[in-house]
Amino acid sequence: MEFYHLKSFVAVAEEGNLTRAAERLFSSQPAVSAHIKALEEELGVSLFDRNARGMSLTDDGEALLENAREILAKVGGLANRARDLQASPRGKLAVGVINDGDRLPLYEISETLATSHPNIQLEFIHSNSGAISKALLEGELDVGFFEGVVESPLLSSIEIGVSNIVVVGSQAEQEVFASPDWKSLEALPWVFNTPECSYHAFMNRICQAHELELNKRYITDHEATCLQFVKKGLAISIANKDAIRKELENGELIAWKGLSEQLPINLLCQSRRIQERPIEAFLQAAKSIVEPNA
Repeated sequence: MEFYHLKSFVAVAEEGNLTRAAERLFSSQPAVSAHIKALEEELGVSLFDRNARGMSLTDDGEALLENAREILAKVGGLANRARDLQASPRGKLAVGVINDGDRLPLYEISETLATSHPNIQLEFIHSNSGAISKALLEGELDVGFFEGVVESPLLSSIEIGVSNIVVVGSQAEQEVFASPDWKSLEALPWVFNTPECSYHAFMNRICQAHELELNKRYITDHEATCLQFVKKGLAISIANKDAIRKELENGELIAWKGLSEQLPINLLCQSRRIQERPIEAFLQAAKSIVEPNA
């Protein structure tokens, strides 16, 4: 029994005429007639009485019509469900989130994705930019946020914002911070992020540009720890100005006037995976947040 046999059976039963049934099915009258004949032979019953006015259901045909409709409805529901699954991909995405994730549009992207693609599960893994890019290249993450300049040609990126970078210290450094000369900061103790962090690479470029040998007394892989060392007056460092706005306003921290630069914040994935449906959906959700009119 073929699916189109049942479609022809129901169409003829509802139209009462081979010609109208064929037109409805975008088929030919001989084809529809052949479908009915094949179905009758397979079921071993006569489905229609042929007469001058057209075709009317036999008692057996009447008894089987509702079953045929139910089968067609279930098959149609299966097709619709398959189309829904194509439109709404499913699966789990491992998302790398940089330590200062509260300043990312993470919740907005997640909310948008939950509405448009509710079958995608998100697993958030917090790390620094360097570790996230490495994990992406090794396939341990599917998408990830990255602060800084993306150098790998194997990664595709969407810029979702910027970080305003400043040198920051406690009130103890107020006198030294009055000078805009980098050399005035060279002997002060610094707390640096680990080499995997984009801030570390950023400061290395600064050191090369100004021929500095900074006193890297402390190294940490966590931004909150870094800021605590600064607040305690143990060291100076660099930070995202927006992240420490309250501390700057209340005087707990001060910013040196000699540096005001920006680092891009990007959303990354492997270039070869950019068209995978769950990844594509996540990127589209991000674009809808950062480019609402695009």
